[in-house]
Amino acid sequence: PVAEMLIPMAEYLNAQGRCAEATGPARRVAEGLEHAATEDAPTAFTAFDVYGTALRGVGRLDESKIWYCRALRGRKRLSGEWDRASLASANNLAGVVAALGDDARSVRLYRRTYERYAALLGQDHEDTVNAAGNLAGALLDLGRLDEAETLYADSAKAWSAKGEAG
Repeated sequence: PVAEMLIPMAEYLNAQGRCAEATGPARRVAEGLEHAATEDAPTAFTAFDVYGTALRGVGRLDESKIWYCRALRGRKRLSGEWDRASLASANNLAGVVAALGDDARSVRLYRRTYERYAALLGQDHEDTVNAAGNLAGALLDLGRLDEAETLYADSAKAWSAKGEAG
């Protein structure tokens, strides 16, 4: 019950850019669920992601990476496959890996996330288009302009086609 109240509050604070305020409630829930018997509950993995986001927002990148990894491992273990929640955790992990300066690894993570979103949801889905943008940005960081440009163009085309059809 406490987790169900504190997680949305921490998500809201993160979304408002108030990550320092979010770290307290997010830590309380994440650490509480980490040590509880309910670690296999989806709520725990959401809490781990939210805490990772709060930590990233205050510049505690190494700690953020640890919590994103816990969320991703737990979600994959729970579902046994790549679902939207697992992909969101993978995308978060790729972002913090990039922020830590490991651009080559972030490209690999973003590429896998993008490919799995495309397979699961289709090229024109918003999550796939966002993942393509993240991958393109990481490619730009490595100076791979042609690949990034192609990815941006393909994503824009898929998104535009969806808008015209819908």
